[in-house]
Amino acid sequence: MKNWNTTAKIKTAILAMVGLINLFIPFKSFEQGDILSAFIFPIIAAIVLPSLMALIRAKAYKNINKAKWNDNPLISSMAMTEFLAYLFIVVGTCMVIGSLIKFEMLNSFGLISLSFGIGIFFRILLVDFISRKKSQ
Repeated sequence: MKNWNTTAKIKTAILAMVGLINLFIPFKSFEQGDILSAFIFPIIAAIVLPSLMALIRAKAYKNINKAKWNDNPLISSMAMTEFLAYLFIVVGTCMVIGSLIKFEMLNSFGLISLSFGIGIFFRILLVDFISRKKSQ
C-alpha cells in the first residue's frame, strides 16, 4: 500500500464501495432455482470461452506482461481484465453473503458473478502459463 498511486487508490475505493453496497443492500433473487442451474451458464461463460480466448491470444502475442495493481485499466487490457475479475469476485461474494444474512437464501446472480470472476482469473493464469511456456 505504500507504493500505490492514484489509480490503485481509485480502484480500491470502487471495489470497497461496490462490495459494501452489495453486502448491506443485496437484492432478492426472484427465481429461486437450484445451485446447479446457477452454475451451468457461468461454467461455460467463465471457463470455456475465456480459455479459448486465452489460447488464441497467447498464440497471437509472444510477450504478454502481467498487470500490476498500479496499472491504469483504461490503457492496459490486462489491467482491465484483472480489475474486472476482482470486481466480479467482490460483487458475487458480497451479494451471496448479504443475501444469506438478509433473506436467508442464496442469490443466483451472486453465484454467477463469483464464478465468472474465477473464470476470468483462470484465463489470466492460462495466458501466463502459455506465454511462459512459449518463451522457454
